[in-house]
Amino acid sequence: MSAIIKQDPVAWMYVNLDGECEQIEYEAPPDDPSVTPLYIIPPQRPWVGLTDEEIDHAAEQSDNYASFVAGALFAQDKLKEKNGV
Repeated sequence: MSAIIKQDPVAWMYVNLDGECEQIEYEAPPDDPSVTPLYIIPPQRPWVGLTDEEIDHAAEQSDNYASFVAGALFAQDKLKEKNGV
């Protein structure tokens, strides 16, 4: 699994009720739901693959269980490879 980089926001954007940017601050604001943290690199979500149970359940719905499972595992391995996991 690839490492997740922990980073702190570099600025905070105040958003109005219309969803528009009102202002940007470079010091941490008090806890405020109208403030959106801004990062240099967007936070990366960890890889979440299918469980064996999820693949099994979907395969049971198909016409060819073995082919479905093989295809699902192949696709999941390729996605991991492409995403550096």
